[in-house]
Parts: sequence; structure tokens; C-alpha cells
Amino acid sequence: MKSPRLLLMLFGLFTFILAGCGGGGGGGGSSSSGGGDSTTTTTAAVTTTTVPSSGSTSSFEVLNLGEERTFTVPSNGVSFLLSAFGDSSAGNGIGIATLTDPNGNEVVSALRENGTVIAGNGYGNVLNPIIPSMQATPGTWSFVPFFGTTEVQLTLRTGDTPTSSTLTVKPFLTGTAYSASDIEPVLAVMETIYEDAGIQIEIESISTISGSNFSNVSSNFLNSTTSSLVQNGESDKANLFFIEDFSGPDSGLLGVASGIPGALGITSNQNGVLIGIDGHKQSGQILTQLLGETVAHEMGHLLGLFHPTESDGATFDPLDDTPQCTLGSIQPSDCIGFGADNLMFWQGDLNIEQSTLTPDQVHIINYSPIAR
Repeated sequence: MKSPRLLLMLFGLFTFILAGCGGGGGGGGSSSSGGGDSTTTTTAAVTTTTVPSSGSTSSFEVLNLGEERTFTVPSNGVSFLLSAFGDSSAGNGIGIATLTDPNGNEVVSALRENGTVIAGNGYGNVLNPIIPSMQATPGTWSFVPFFGTTEVQLTLRTGDTPTSSTLTVKPFLTGTAYSASDIEPVLAVMETIYEDAGIQIEIESISTISGSNFSNVSSNFLNSTTSSLVQNGESDKANLFFIEDFSGPDSGLLGVASGIPGALGITSNQNGVLIGIDGHKQSGQILTQLLGETVAHEMGHLLGLFHPTESDGATFDPLDDTPQCTLGSIQPSDCIGFGADNLMFWQGDLNIEQSTLTPDQVHIINYSPIAR
């Protein structure tokens, strides 16, 4: 019998829906890095607090509708992320409405046209760069948040212009059905996918999170249990949370990221991905390759990558070199030669290895605020 296709759902409900699944509230945190790069974390409304041996994250308290705030990118600025938080009751009113560079160019409007600026339910963001042509131009930038935003955090990376990168991955395991020995070969698959693209991966030890309430959780990052779980993550890591399964109607789901990107550089319920192990089993056995691809795919979302082609065959990511598929029903088998083997293709297939990354996709990851 032909192996069934497995939908990588909620990889997901991309752009305005996936990123909007994030929860309200993020805390200031510090992120450390090695080499010549740094990620800075500053807390408080207008003041800046330097974190030794790291970059900075600035927190802006938004008090008035349409209030403009400013921040400065130094001459060695590499990238930055504006993460907006607010009351989930504001619906899709949380995010960045305008962002103006030091030369007076408003950059958000053009990005919003192709869905790369996120305004969502509880969390929204703008990542620079989200396309290779964007630059963290030195000087004073200004932004205006959407009406539902109560706090904006800036994660700023400084250092040398990157030609390669290293990412630190922090895995967590919940429940009692699986052990670290089940996860280690999966992480090896993920590591190979990235390192084949020239991106170095450092995997920290797997941490076990106790509590039966965390073995099956909602895919909604606003959910109190999910939020509590994800806040165990570390600000400067790609946080992977392996759960037994998703709860409720999402049972069997493969994985979901907190945003595109997540709230990188911040310890929050918006900085991590959830991976359901049960959905990756066949005849009682874990499908290691598929699970590893899911982990790598969700990490891609967390770092700022979209699906090259969405399921409608008419919506595409903003990158120039990712393949587009407009054929048939946009299943992987319909798109061989048109992106079905790309890591970020919207749907998985047991018969097609999905592990390739284009140079533009690698560029976005190399410039990630948490890469070094």
C-alpha cells in the first residue's frame, strides 16, 4: 500500500494566522552569543540596560494609540526583530503598523503586501532581514504599533557581517511515553539537514519536563498550559518541545511554531516550537526521518522562513530563489521539481525527502538575531 501523506499542519496557519497564535505577554531576557556577534537585551520603557557579553533587547511600553517610538541601530548592526505583545482580546490588532528606516523609507507596507509582516492575536512582529535585500541600516529607526499592542521588544544583533552561522538548539521532552534515546536520532537528522546547507548546529542536552499536564497540550500558544510549557525555553536558543501528542481536535498534528519568526531573544511563550511525536509513528514505530524533517521545518518557521508555496498554489514566500508550484492539487507528488523537496514545503510526504534549502533561505537564517 502506498505510504500515506502526512500533512505538516499549522506549520502552518502561516502568516497572519500562525504568528497570531502566539500568546500575550513576553518578558525581557538576555541572549548570549560567541564570536564577534552579540544579541542585546534591554528592559524598561525608554532606558537601555546593557547585558554583559551579550547584545540587547529593548522593551517599549506602548501607552497611546499611534504612538511612535524610536531605536538606534549601531554601525555594526546585523539584524533586528520587533516583537509586539498585547491583550489577546484585541484580535488581530497586535503588531507593527509602520517601520521607517534612517533614510525616511517606510518598509512595512511593501512587506505586508506579500504577507511577511505579522499582525496577530496576542503576538506580531517584523524581522529585518526577512528578505536578503533588507538591511539593518545604521541610524535611528522609528515604528508605530497597531492599536492592540501594549509592549514591543527589540532584539538587536550586532557584529561582523555573517557569511555562515551557528545556531544553538535546546530540546525539551515531556511525558513518559518516550525517552531521550528516541529523540537523539531525530535531532541528528535535523542537524544534518542544516549542516548540509552550511549552517552549524550545537545541540544542548535534552531536558525532561515533568508534569502529566505537559504530555498533551494545545497547539494554541495562548493556552495557559502551552504557554507555561514554552516559557521554559531559553531566550537565545531554538527551543524544541517534544510532546506526546496535541490535545483535542489537533491530535495527530505533527508540529507548530510560535510564529514566523518566534519571539527570538526573549524568554516568552512565543519563542519555541511544539513537536507531536505520536503523529510521526507508523505501525508503532517512530518515523525518524520524517520527525527530523518536521523539527527542521518548524525551526525554519521559528527563524523566519515561510512556505515557498502554500496549499492554494497561489500564495508564495517573498524569496526570489525558492521554487513555486502551481500544479494540480499542490500535493508533494504534484510538485516534484517545483519545490516538493524543499525543507519548507507546506506538506510532507513519506516518499519524498524534504531537506533542501535555497541560498536565500540560508541567508535569512545566517542573519537571524539568535545566530552567531
